Amino acid sequence: MLKLENGALTVRKTNEQLTEEILLTLDLELPADAAVECEAGLAFDSMEDINVYLEGLDS
Repeated sequence: MLKLENGALTVRKTNEQLTEEILLTLDLELPADAAVECEAGLAFDSMEDINVYLEGLDS
C-alpha cells in the first residue's frame, strides 16, 4: 500500500495481525491528484506494481 501521511509517502504492508508495517519512506513530490489518492491509501499487489505506478507519475 502507498500512503501519504504528514507529507511523507510510505510503502506499507499489512502483516498477519492486520496491522500496517512501514517498509519504506519515500521523498517524492506528488502531483495534486496523486497526493489525494495516496492520502486515502492505494493498495497494490506487489512492490513491482508500486514501482510501475510511481514511474507512471513521471511521464
